[in-house]
Amino acid sequence: MLIETVQQNRLSSTRELKYELNLDASRQTINRELVRKGYNSYRAPTKPLLNDDHKRGRLLFAQAHQHWNENDWHRVIFTDESSFQCVSHNGRIFVRRLPEEAMELDTIQYSETKSSVIMVWGAISIDGVGPLVQVRGTIDAEGYLNIFRHRLRWYFPGLYNNEQIFQDDNARPHTTDTVSKWFQKYDIERMHWPSRSPDLNIIEDIWGKIKYEMRGKIFSSNDDLWEEVNHQWRQISDRLIRQLYRSLSARIEAVFEAQGGVTKY
Repeated sequence: MLIETVQQNRLSSTRELKYELNLDASRQTINRELVRKGYNSYRAPTKPLLNDDHKRGRLLFAQAHQHWNENDWHRVIFTDESSFQCVSHNGRIFVRRLPEEAMELDTIQYSETKSSVIMVWGAISIDGVGPLVQVRGTIDAEGYLNIFRHRLRWYFPGLYNNEQIFQDDNARPHTTDTVSKWFQKYDIERMHWPSRSPDLNIIEDIWGKIKYEMRGKIFSSNDDLWEEVNHQWRQISDRLIRQLYRSLSARIEAVFEAQGGVTKY
């Protein structure tokens, strides 16, 4: 009964299970039995909500790239935007302390609902991190082009002779006629990207690593925050990036296994 109830409601706490099933056992005993059966408690991953059209688009993308080898993926320049807060947190943070140190300054995670935020745009290639740009104000089509139009030739000259492929997602500023015509003007090959697919964009793992390294930190200004984000960006190793590129074939296979649904990535 305990296992069946958990399978029907994954959010059940031991307190709820005790009273719902009228169990004559402590919460500790209930938890111990669940763990014995393999039902540990995990933090639920956050994934995008996918409808049938999203899943269909992801499957089509997987089908189009299922035979790509490492050299094919090495041609792709992955790009994305991400935001960072002056009061930085990353979900639940665990600290090691004595019981009497509960309110020590270095054992507290601070929260701020109106924390100042910066937005950055970055790009990576198989050769390592590329440009990182602080985005100021709201991004429209012209602003999006201004972020990288003079940087791509410097960092990724292969884009201009079709040795490399540019990847970006389907955010509104990315899909305007102005942006599309600019890529056509310079004959830059642009990857057709499926909607709501951060699990296929390996630069998302870079953002995640940077935010993890910055967890719990507080910055007095946007300039200080930008300096730290930029520092962490430059610390990303070529070895990590090569590992992420090697994972792309497995990510494509995971999309097939999930029938276009969410994956572990």
